[in-house]
Amino acid sequence: MHLSKRDQTAKVSATEARRRKEVALAELRELQVRREKGELLDAAKVNNYIGGMILRAAEILDRLPDELADRLAYLTDPVACKDLLRSELNRARDQLAEYRA
Repeated sequence: MHLSKRDQTAKVSATEARRRKEVALAELRELQVRREKGELLDAAKVNNYIGGMILRAAEILDRLPDELADRLAYLTDPVACKDLLRSELNRARDQLAEYRA
């Protein structure tokens, strides 16, 4: 039986469509498995977590001038100033390391 050009094109298109569907389904199954294994995270949850961490960092940094102004005003030794600043920055880092959304 001889197929017309149009029928041949339709047959190729249907075959290609099935192939593409199978590839898409396989990719979807792979993503589902990776999510179940905990290899993939929800982008919205990651964005919320990072956004919260950035806000917390800003809060910590914003409070430093008020907390340190009087203490730094009394120090005349640059090394003591540096030590105080380093200590407070380390405390800020520790607080950020403990951040939980």
